[in-house]
Amino acid sequence: MIKSKFSIQFHHGSRPGSGNHWDFRIMMPNGKVWSWAIPKRKFPEKKDKVLAVWVDDSHKPKHMTFQGFLKSGEEVELFDYGDIIFLNDPETKPVPNDTMTFQLNGSEITGIFHMIKIGNNWLLLRSQ
Repeated sequence: MIKSKFSIQFHHGSRPGSGNHWDFRIMMPNGKVWSWAIPKRKFPEKKDKVLAVWVDDSHKPKHMTFQGFLKSGEEVELFDYGDIIFLNDPETKPVPNDTMTFQLNGSEITGIFHMIKIGNNWLLLRSQ
């Protein structure tokens, strides 16, 4: 098992196409920050599945805890920050993996989640 950090930010999008969404970020063991946008207004609850749109792996670690206003005027709120424990080895496949299983231990979100790559997008599922 590998332990690292995750964050969930709520992004109040105002630009065309951006809309309100969650920014889900994971600090990978190699130091990169992977980022997905979750277009729904809620993070998945038990046995839910939601679309997670791959953003990139070029965010700096300081973006994990950012809250405030972007240059565009859009507001970002830090919703949760905590530990992530990878239950499978995220380094065994090219970045990003086709599947990941992990446990989130935050102050707001806890549980076991799976991410499955489907084309250019991902499915984020909560199993517990």
